[in-house]
Amino acid sequence: MPDEVCARLARDEDRQVRAWLGMFVPVPEAVWALLLADPEAEVRESALYHWRAAPAEAVRPLLDDPDPAVRRAAAHVADVVVGVPAEILEQLGAASGRQRQGIAAGAVLTGELADRLYATDDEDVRQGLAANPGLPDRLVTVLASDASPAVRLAVSLRPELTEEQRAAIDWHVGPKDRVRPPAWVAGSLTDLVLMRACAESAHPGLRRFAAYSPHLPGDLVARLAVDEDFVVRMLLCENHPAAPGELLLETLLASPYITRFDQLGQPRFPRAGLARFAGSDDPGARLLVARDPDAPVELIERLSHDPSAGVRCVMARDARLPVGRLLELLDEPETVGAAAEGPALPLTAMEGILAAAAVP
Repeated sequence: MPDEVCARLARDEDRQVRAWLGMFVPVPEAVWALLLADPEAEVRESALYHWRAAPAEAVRPLLDDPDPAVRRAAAHVADVVVGVPAEILEQLGAASGRQRQGIAAGAVLTGELADRLYATDDEDVRQGLAANPGLPDRLVTVLASDASPAVRLAVSLRPELTEEQRAAIDWHVGPKDRVRPPAWVAGSLTDLVLMRACAESAHPGLRRFAAYSPHLPGDLVARLAVDEDFVVRMLLCENHPAAPGELLLETLLASPYITRFDQLGQPRFPRAGLARFAGSDDPGARLLVARDPDAPVELIERLSHDPSAGVRCVMARDARLPVGRLLELLDEPETVGAAAEGPALPLTAMEGILAAAAVP
């Protein structure tokens, strides 16, 4: 829809037209701004929920909107918690540990509320406070030397700290430690100045945050592709379309996670030379052989006898597998489904499968 048409509809006299604008078609940012400033609360609320890329500076003023539904929508979009101190403390009292962290991290802080949350002497609340972007500097300093390693780590990940300030905090991130991205990360992935600072940080947690961004320029992709932290390299593969092909392969082979095969469909994932993994001890590496266009028929047939049912299933779906062996896999309970998908399956076998299932 042309921008001028969108702008005209954003000023339409029918409130429903304005509220529905943006639900089904993309509209330019200038039009979204008009909708967020609309005199009707219904229109402002709808715009909040449907402007998926709304910047924080556009949403923040609506946290104080006179309409409670708009305030709730703004709080939801901004991933913050609003309310007077008594209301926030009441929410904390009814929440679990992870929920308490989220409430403290997302609360719109005043000095009084920050002090009252800190005074609860609850480690989960302090960890959440440490990630809250509105935390007063005096409490940032206090929490930087907190007795809890989790709280100190959360402080060390605050984006406004200098590298010197970060280095002065006693934090630890091990290769197997999970570092959950704070709310500010999702809203900052297009901020290339901040992402560069994260990518160039000595803190592996911040480098991991940078690796979530699909917008990193080539020099940062190259930098993170050789990062010493495996999780940084893995996240780069999962999130950046220009992750190097050899890194995609290397990460799949090294990953202990169930998501290790998620990047197989990426165009950059290499195919040539994968037959070299036929003798690997890792069945996940052996099944890659079927992706090699030059893998010989004899190798595909040999791997169709692999001890791993997963490898046998992958070979069953390979068009190079001889028909005789494919029919044998059709009779094995572990591979029958994969064999039924085999491109070389004869028509008579397909008809037999349908007849056995009473499919006309």
